[in-house]
Amino acid sequence: MIQLPDEQLSRSFGAILQAMRPSDRQGAQRLAERALETRHTGLAWSVAASLRGVDWPEVPDESELATLDRLIHHDDAGVRAAGVDAAPFLAKSQPRRAKELLLGVDVSDNVRLAETVLRAFNPHFGFDYSALTKQDLRALLRKIARLDRIDGYETSEFLDYAATRVPSDVVTLFLKRLNRPEERDDVRTAYLPLPYEAFHHSLDGLRTSPKYADDLRRIRQRAYRARPGMIHFWLPKLFALVSAGIDDTARAVLGEWIVDTDAAKLSAVGVLLRDAPRGFVFTQTDFVIRLLETASHACRDTYDRIVSDLYGSATQGIRHGTPGRPFPQDVEMRDSAAAMVERFRGRPAAREFYEAIVKHADNSIERSLLDDEDFEYNG
Repeated sequence: MIQLPDEQLSRSFGAILQAMRPSDRQGAQRLAERALETRHTGLAWSVAASLRGVDWPEVPDESELATLDRLIHHDDAGVRAAGVDAAPFLAKSQPRRAKELLLGVDVSDNVRLAETVLRAFNPHFGFDYSALTKQDLRALLRKIARLDRIDGYETSEFLDYAATRVPSDVVTLFLKRLNRPEERDDVRTAYLPLPYEAFHHSLDGLRTSPKYADDLRRIRQRAYRARPGMIHFWLPKLFALVSAGIDDTARAVLGEWIVDTDAAKLSAVGVLLRDAPRGFVFTQTDFVIRLLETASHACRDTYDRIVSDLYGSATQGIRHGTPGRPFPQDVEMRDSAAAMVERFRGRPAAREFYEAIVKHADNSIERSLLDDEDFEYNG
């Protein structure tokens, strides 16, 4: 098998090593070393795979540790991943050594390899996040910063834990990822700074941090400096993600900039509200009216931009309904906005905004009914 590594039978090399180890561990190790000397990627992967499930002694053989280290630093990402999968078994007897090996893995921009490394630290696989120091967590965050995507489950679970220990560093990671497209010459990548919707976990630790409000202010400041472009798409998503849908603290932080007619600050607030929950303009009316009226006193352009931002948050989302009837979401939006028009009839900035939402809902209802008539006629 070692002499003819490309033959079909060589695919069983890893299974043979696994079968040998219980009775002849040294012999299996000698074969593993010979296989690695060939520099054949397939044999290297088989050696790495054979180490998964191995029971490591309290005092491990240094040659076996050297083999695992060699695999984890292999040129081929698939071999590195297979070596990483073996590390949690070493952690049962040598957690510190296993941690050092895993932290030394070069994931580069390989999302699957990064997910494999983060999974190795997961308590469900025999390791324990508590073994990681704050310095270790920051080292892993630096690895994540280089990835094209961070929407994988293992990444989400790790970030959820990191948010309880180093929350401000997690926010820093997100902000750096928003900056990355501006720093790259190659715009033809599949790079996504954040998940489109949400992480698999809630990242509650960000909001229980003593520095939570300050972290939100950092995002607010980034919006203040941001030039038009894709960052205006991602910043509101980041703000909504960190604040769990614009909570009380988030509104207070934004409210600090709704105190005068500074157009740039008001525009930054508007940008950060683009991804607010769909019902935000109806449930947080005091805040919304204050923003609209302050913007109207600044200038018409500022007011129009704020209206556009809030309007977008109110009308976004997928609608579901019954054929032949208006979408329930449109009816609810129209009725809620109409009530606001009556309530704020004497306050022009607010009334004009809610009238625009009523008009949008009415048009959407009319279109849905016309679409159904066309469908029935064509059918």
